[in-house]
Formats: sequence, structure tokens, C-alpha cells
Amino acid sequence: TALNSAVAMIPDVTPVKHAVDAAGRTGVGVTWHDPMGTDVLIFDPATFAYLGHNVTSDNAYHTDPSGHRTPAPVHVDTAVLAIAIVNQRGQQP
Repeated sequence: TALNSAVAMIPDVTPVKHAVDAAGRTGVGVTWHDPMGTDVLIFDPATFAYLGHNVTSDNAYHTDPSGHRTPAPVHVDTAVLAIAIVNQRGQQP
């Protein structure tokens, strides 16, 4: 697909055939790793509309009251459920 061709040109970014957003929708995605963890942008497989974003941080820690640190990975999923356009700031759709 065009997405795979475009992704192939970006260093350290790879396609994901089956990615799931916070609403449970399956899409295609692109992923990359950085010092904080892994990011995945998820798109509708037919329209390539943006569905959501998943982030996993492998470098998060929990510090207890005594100061002892233990690894505490963080995983955050998002989903775009609705988009609306309004004519002016503060206007509700």
C-alpha cells in the first residue's frame, strides 16, 4: 500500500498490520521506538482516517515512600470517536 511505501522511507518507523485503538477498532499503524518507549499511530485500513494512538513507556518508575524505585511501565491508548467543525471559538457542535 501507499502507507507501507511511505513508511519504508522513514528511518526507524515500521508498519503495523493489526493495531487496536482504545475503542477496540482494528486498523493499520505505524510504530517507532524512542528513549521513552514505543508509539503507534493507528489509521482506518480503508480510508486511512486517524483512529487513535497507543503509547507504552518502558522507562517509567514508581518510587515508594522509602525512596526505592521499581519499574512501572505505563500504557496509554486513545481513540478519536467524533470530529466536528464549528464556526467560532467556544461554539459547541
